Amino acid sequence: MATRFVSSTKESILEFQNASRNVNTDKSNKQWMTLFMKFREVYGYSNDIVELDNKTLSDQLEKFLVEVRKSNGQEYKASSLYVGFCAIAQEISEIFENIKVINLFDASQFKSLHRTLDGRMKSIADQRNNNRKQSDPLEIDEIKFLLNSPATTTDTPKGFLRRVWISLVNLIVLFKRW
Repeated sequence: MATRFVSSTKESILEFQNASRNVNTDKSNKQWMTLFMKFREVYGYSNDIVELDNKTLSDQLEKFLVEVRKSNGQEYKASSLYVGFCAIAQEISEIFENIKVINLFDASQFKSLHRTLDGRMKSIADQRNNNRKQSDPLEIDEIKFLLNSPATTTDTPKGFLRRVWISLVNLIVLFKRW
């Protein structure tokens, strides 16, 4: 008679848990946590992270998120900053695992931290949009060339669709100039 359950050990369970981990995620988490720890060192925050209360931890993370830059001094993309926040949140959760539950993703418990992160990401996105090089509009002869092309003939559905698309784009550009 076959048994429905087999015995397991703490080691076999730990083996499955370790198999679920992603090496690249672990590497990213450690890099961001190392960066946060260097930040703490630069500002002379000497207390060990496990000694911090939620308010102090939140304050330090807010300052970090506002000030952190790439090694060349440039801004991180907003998405990269969020990845960094997630990495640090995961690492901090694991540091506190045996002491207490710290969930930096809890927006009600870490409201100020989430507002800072959100505002910082929006600011980065706005700066990127303002610095983006705008394309020059097409000249009249370029528009004529496109409309006279065999690819935009109205004899075929694809050609007709292309012609309509070019016309709509030109109308949008024209309205944006007003």
